[in-house]
Amino acid sequence: MSLLGNWEETKAIKRGENEQLPSGGYIIEIMQAYENETASGKSLKISFDIVQGEYAGFYMKKYKKRYDKEEQWKGNYFMFYPKDNDDIYTRGILKGNINAIEKSNTGIKLIPTFDGNGFTSQSIKDLEGKLVGAVMYEKEWEMNGRTGFYTTVSHLETVEDIKNGNYKVPEKKLLKRDDKQADNEFGVPMDGFNEIDDDDMPF
Repeated sequence: MSLLGNWEETKAIKRGENEQLPSGGYIIEIMQAYENETASGKSLKISFDIVQGEYAGFYMKKYKKRYDKEEQWKGNYFMFYPKDNDDIYTRGILKGNINAIEKSNTGIKLIPTFDGNGFTSQSIKDLEGKLVGAVMYEKEWEMNGRTGFYTTVSHLETVEDIKNGNYKVPEKKLLKRDDKQADNEFGVPMDGFNEIDDDDMPF
């Protein structure tokens, strides 16, 4: 086995060049929308990219620079459906996100199916190419003993609210840790915590 592999065709990686998206409000375009079902539950999944401001085209640039050709598109948001009729909280979050999309786009209306277990395929398809606001925040991750932060969608807002700064970015979300560990002023235990380069992020 050759440890260096096909050296001449290996793409050089410059550490630190993988830019991380700052927390904040962004205007995004829905590029693809469909219902998705995994072990975590059923959801309305949208794939998107930022279309205005300094970070316009952020996810496309990231995709084109990917080192692993199997790497998937990173600009995704899963709007989960309630698990049952009593799951009022999840249903309310979903309604808030849907309202943001509908209010941002004249004539767009998500239509529930007859059985109430989702939305009609055509009304979902109609979301593609439409704009909406997205509020991004930081979440901590851990993999193989390493930790770091990545930026992801918290929730959707109307385009107008994003433009007017009428939104709130949630606080950085930290992983839950053993209460016996000594935490620093940010609630993060110092033992075993290593700040790592963005290029090592699994996202």
